[in-house]
Amino acid sequence: MKQNRNGRFSPEFKLFIFSIFYGLLFINYIDLVVPGSNVPGYHAWLAVAYFISFVPLLFLWGLSRWKLVLSLGLTASLMNDLFYYPVSLILFGKAPDLYEWYLFQLGFKGLTRAWTFNAGIFTLPVTSILMGASIYIRIMLVTILSLGFRPPLPGYWVAVKPREILSRLGRLILGARE
Repeated sequence: MKQNRNGRFSPEFKLFIFSIFYGLLFINYIDLVVPGSNVPGYHAWLAVAYFISFVPLLFLWGLSRWKLVLSLGLTASLMNDLFYYPVSLILFGKAPDLYEWYLFQLGFKGLTRAWTFNAGIFTLPVTSILMGASIYIRIMLVTILSLGFRPPLPGYWVAVKPREILSRLGRLILGARE
C-alpha cells in the first residue's frame, strides 16, 4: 500500500482506487444501459469517458503528471473490459457464460469476432486476439506508467561486480550468514 510518512495514503493511490471504482461502476453501468451499437461514434465517446474525469488533474498538478492521467484512464478502461459482464450479473442479474466471455476477452478464441468498434468515422471488427492484445498492452502500460519502469543504463552489467553477485547468491543458497 502506498502510504506517506504520516501513515496516510498518497493522493495518487487514492486516485488509482477511484479509477477502479469509476471503471467498474460508472463506465460499466453506462456501457450496459446505452445500446452502443446504435450510437454513431459510441466507442470513441466511451474512450473519452475513460479519461475525462482525470484530465482536471493536469490543470491542478501540471502537464508533467500526464503519466498519472494516462494510467488512471487506462485503469478505468481495463475495469470496463475485464468486468463488463460480471457487473451486468451483479446489477441486472444477467450475463452470458462468463467462462466463454473471458476466453474471448483474453484472446483465447482466436479470430472469433464478437462485436464492432464504432468510432464514428470508421468501424473495426474486434476479434478475440485483438481484444486480448489490447488488454495485455494496457496492463503493461499501466504497470510501466505507475511504477516508473527504467531500463538499466548502458554498461550496467559490466559495472556490477560478478564476484560479489556470485558470493551473495552462494551464501543465500547455502544459508550462510552475512
